Amino acid sequence: MSGDNPSPPNPTLRYLNTVQRTATDFWNDQIINWTRMWGRVQGDDYTFGKWVHDAVQTWDGWISGASRVASLPSRQFENVLPTLTLLTDTNAKVGPKGQFAAPDDFQFGASRTVESTQFSVEAFEKNFRIEATGDSSAKAVSVNIVPKQANGKFSAASKGLDGQSASAVIYQGGRPLAVVELAFKKS
Repeated sequence: MSGDNPSPPNPTLRYLNTVQRTATDFWNDQIINWTRMWGRVQGDDYTFGKWVHDAVQTWDGWISGASRVASLPSRQFENVLPTLTLLTDTNAKVGPKGQFAAPDDFQFGASRTVESTQFSVEAFEKNFRIEATGDSSAKAVSVNIVPKQANGKFSAASKGLDGQSASAVIYQGGRPLAVVELAFKKS
């Protein structure tokens, strides 16, 4: 199934689809690791330090893949979007940042952009935007809240928002990935 299509409505098909995507991602990551490692081994300057780095990266890939496969039964009937809550105050110099686990079929890289809907509160939408990027090494989506003004400071953009919160949804190719909630604590 392509990344643009929604998950199958039948829970069994959705689970099998998730198993297939997870296994494919796992083996693709391993093939990339081994291909990269083999290319480095063929070079004349392959040192013990490079071998240790490659071994750690390969082991990390195995552990990450095994944990994703092991968690499949608990994820088979999930229908709820993860919520990333970013709590900050109006005096912060920079916007809050956070991460959430990338879905099994998330497409890393520039091939598919990650976009967000508008914030649910007009003042937030006017002053802030959500930047979301995929981090393939961490299998996560990183989220950063930044002021819309080119030279704007986060504290200037958040004036008067003490105690308020707003939410927005992050999408990739029309598929909702997560809800981001931005909340300001009262000073």
